Amino acid sequence: MLAIVPALAHAEAIPLPGVKLVAEGCSPCRDGDRVRVVLHTFRPGVSIGEAEIRATVRAPSGQVFRLLPISGTAVTLPAGPSSVVILDRTVSDELPGIYLIEAGLLDVATGATIGRDVLGVVRE
Repeated sequence: MLAIVPALAHAEAIPLPGVKLVAEGCSPCRDGDRVRVVLHTFRPGVSIGEAEIRATVRAPSGQVFRLLPISGTAVTLPAGPSSVVILDRTVSDELPGIYLIEAGLLDVATGATIGRDVLGVVRE
């Protein structure tokens, strides 16, 4: 099981309770650039225990381009702010356009969506 790392710096930007994707790498991106996307969460009160991360990348055509390796991973979701890197790679031969990174957290026990967000990253 993966534990999400506490991160206080981004708590103000996230609706309570909430999930927010943040691009910390390139956008727009070109060959050789590094694209890095972080999933930030904020849970008021006590820890809710385990949650499952679901994450994909949609190509400019709308088709699922890549199921991210972290997808399906169970994490311990503590109270307060936390974050986990869901995408960190070098841009290579992808087609130009807007790629949509979609990520969410599901309650492991019920399957209910705790929160989700979508982020567009431009590939020139």
